[in-house]
Amino acid sequence: MDTINIDFDSLEISKYNVRIRINKDRVRALALNILQYGLLNPLTVIEGGTLEGVKGKYYILCGRYRYLALQYIRENYREEFEKRFTKIPVVVVYPREPVDAMLISLSENLQQNTMSEEEVAEVISKLTKEHKLPLNKIERRIGLDLKNIEPILKLYNFVKSTGAYISRPGRPFKEERNQRVSTMTVLRAEELADYMEYRGFLKSSDRDRFIKDFLNKTKGLSTKQVYEIVRKAKTSSQKLTPRVLDRIIYEVKSIERINRNIHIKKELVKKITILAKKNGKTFDEMLEEILENALKSYKL
Repeated sequence: MDTINIDFDSLEISKYNVRIRINKDRVRALALNILQYGLLNPLTVIEGGTLEGVKGKYYILCGRYRYLALQYIRENYREEFEKRFTKIPVVVVYPREPVDAMLISLSENLQQNTMSEEEVAEVISKLTKEHKLPLNKIERRIGLDLKNIEPILKLYNFVKSTGAYISRPGRPFKEERNQRVSTMTVLRAEELADYMEYRGFLKSSDRDRFIKDFLNKTKGLSTKQVYEIVRKAKTSSQKLTPRVLDRIIYEVKSIERINRNIHIKKELVKKITILAKKNGKTFDEMLEEILENALKSYKL
């Protein structure tokens, strides 16, 4: 590995970069952070003319968001960009094969904890299916326990066909809110499938199709709402037919929820975020639970 400073214009995104989905709000937020504090970490690149591209160019394996943030600065704060960011620090790595480049990109992004579970699962799925790389070898190369990979991959394979996002702990981005599917939702779907099989309402051969259909119908719902659906379904006095389950889902969905933009102390946001991660909930779900518990003391 070599660390050097290069011209910003000689940078391009590598085709082996594993970051797929880009959120414009996050790019803008990172750009403002870089303007304030500078570029704190170098980009990881491969030299052109090796695995891809042409000599004189450098292709980014890790640092896509930082690169796009710098582009945003150049477009919107040209004078500041010319003063501070025409030369960019990079770490040059030398993978021998395309699969090595993908593993470097995956490993570095995982170390920075910047990838969603969906992105991780998508990359691992590609490595196992297209590049015939076994999971235990991926585990050794990226330093991630196999037991952590398998649930993510299972979740990805379950929801890929539904067009949903796998949600992360914390507040989801606006375009993800109505399409998210959490790990807990999948577990609840499996719990309901187990119950329906046991009661004779579902054939084992229809199990996977039922779970995918349930995930599709509950996209965008909180884990609390999904829990309520499963609870109502399991305690229903009626035979749990598809029509009865659809009615239960509709009833839970119809409970009115209102969006409010509020300002919260930074320290409180940190604490709520930590609690959300510990409990496997989103920021909104954790905040709602805290408010509900607090309001009980007011006897409204």
